Amino acid sequence: HWLEQRLGDTPGGADALLGEPVFEHKFGFKPTDRTMEQLSKEGLIHPRLIDEMDSPATFLDETFPRDRLPYTHQEAAWRSIAKDQSIVVSAGTGAGKTECFVVPILSDLVTQSVTQRATLEGVQALFLYPLNALINSQRERLSAWTRGLNGKVRYCLYNGETPKTVKLSVQSEEPERVMSRKLLRESPPPLLITNATMLEYMLVRPEDNDILHKSKGRLKYIVIDEAHTYVGSMAAELALLLRRVLDAFDVDPKDVRFIATSATLSSGTGGSALDDIREFLADLSGQPTTSVDVITDDREIPSLPTVPVPAGVLTLDKLEAASSHDRFTAMASNAACRAVRGALVDENGQTLSYLQTVAEDAGTVLNERDMVRMMDLGTRAKADGADEPFLPLRGHIFARGLAGLWACLNPACKGRPSTDDTSDWGYGRVYTARHEHCTDCKSPVYELTMCLQCGHDHLLAELEHTDQGDQLIPCSFDSLGIATDDADDAESTDDEDEDSGEDEPV
Repeated sequence: HWLEQRLGDTPGGADALLGEPVFEHKFGFKPTDRTMEQLSKEGLIHPRLIDEMDSPATFLDETFPRDRLPYTHQEAAWRSIAKDQSIVVSAGTGAGKTECFVVPILSDLVTQSVTQRATLEGVQALFLYPLNALINSQRERLSAWTRGLNGKVRYCLYNGETPKTVKLSVQSEEPERVMSRKLLRESPPPLLITNATMLEYMLVRPEDNDILHKSKGRLKYIVIDEAHTYVGSMAAELALLLRRVLDAFDVDPKDVRFIATSATLSSGTGGSALDDIREFLADLSGQPTTSVDVITDDREIPSLPTVPVPAGVLTLDKLEAASSHDRFTAMASNAACRAVRGALVDENGQTLSYLQTVAEDAGTVLNERDMVRMMDLGTRAKADGADEPFLPLRGHIFARGLAGLWACLNPACKGRPSTDDTSDWGYGRVYTARHEHCTDCKSPVYELTMCLQCGHDHLLAELEHTDQGDQLIPCSFDSLGIATDDADDAESTDDEDEDSGEDEPV
């Protein structure tokens, strides 16, 4: 019960399992002034791709109408790629970052297939995703926009789950998707969606040599999704891997467009941060910074009416009872509400405590619950005829990962838990982070563990013999050679062929 109370403390507290909430506004992204059809007529996107996106043969939820106005950052990305620039697309969640690279790459492939009047063979674009779930999420969009091309522009989702073979009848149902490793090696498609681990295997496995051989000199695009996940040694390893990829595909770095996406930067990002992310992709790809464009989103923020802004007490009960329009009018004329909205617009992603400070500086003191209530009311306050509410919001609550529990050796420690259900507790203060000595009584602190046989709690330590006498030394399961049940997250590379039947496998 004591531990439940500590971990269930107010989010953001020292021992709380949940971190302090962070809020960001959800105002829409600014659209360009030209439709997809108009951009096609300008030659930016092939008209056949526009047809497929407008009326897909499958997965109708992926329809991208020809009369849609794409976002300004999407058009900017398409124009940069058309100029043979590498790009970093940094935009918020729901900004359509995938379309920033999928549309121009598919347009290029469609142009080739129409010109050559043949099925394209050989990998021209590598999409690298950090998770299999992200790899699989591309299937519906790619199938929707390529099914009508009758297999001339194909793709393959290549991960540890890709089977060695599939029945011919199964493969024929999706001609745009290479479904087996056998077909991938026999006829590599122009789009290969995979992860760094599988790419590493592909470079060293003899059975994958045909993929490289049939793709030599063809690689034109390398896409790195969620680029912010590659930091430190991971970024260095990826950079070395990409250099090996360029060598294996027999292409010069200057002839390949590198595309990185990230949601960690967006509109309002300062110049130094943009320079840093430009240098990041340049270092990763081995290209000069002049070859890299940074594309950020541009939000369309509705202006508020110019009204007197009195600094007074915000009556939440009255706001709750008001109509949506009257609620908007009241919040638009309140200094605290306007200040909180302005703080989120100026620098998106603010903690709850910071927003409380903003409201207080504007004349309104709110506790945590009332602060959240006020912002929630802002999401339900809309002027008559308006598309956006006063403050569209998204909240983020982060769970803190616990590496373990640690306890003071001294049962008389003044920081010892003192509730009814800890009366038989044989140790002192409990910590949710590693400590060597107790902050209350300076006694040694050891990791807390539990015997799987008797269920009794113990402190994890080992006895060390020294010239000064025997000493208890903190240790871990690893140092004691105790096996753990950690799952092996490695990709499976030995998938068995479970297909059966008379169909010829492909």
